[in-house]
Amino acid sequence: METETNAISFVKLGSLSWEATEEDIKTFLDGCKIGEVIITKNERGQSSGNAFVCLESKADVQKAKSYNRKYLGKRWVTVDEIGEDECNKETEKERAIAKATKKYRAYGTTVKMGQSKLAYSGI
Repeated sequence: METETNAISFVKLGSLSWEATEEDIKTFLDGCKIGEVIITKNERGQSSGNAFVCLESKADVQKAKSYNRKYLGKRWVTVDEIGEDECNKETEKERAIAKATKKYRAYGTTVKMGQSKLAYSGI
C-alpha cells in the first residue's frame, strides 16, 4: 500500500512559453521523479501555455513547487499542486487524442493532428 508521502501526485505548470517541450519541462523540474508530462493545446492545436506533470511522490511535489516563478527560457513559470481529478479533467482531450493516435499507429497508419505535435509521453 502506498503511503501518503509515496503517493502519485500532480502539479500544473502555467505561463509556459508556447515553444516549451516535454524535455524542457523535465530539465526545468530537475531532481523530480516524473512519471508523465502532458502539454495541453488550445482549440487551434497550439500550446495553451499549461502543462500537467505526474510526479512519483509528495516529496517531488514539494521539490517541484520550489521552482515556482523560476525561469524556463525567457518566461517565469507557475507551479501549483493539483489533485488527480483536476489533472484528469484538464488533460482529457490530450489523452483521447493520444489514445486514438496510438490505435491508428497500431494499424500502421500515420495520423496528423493539424500542424501541432502531440506532446504526450504516455505513448
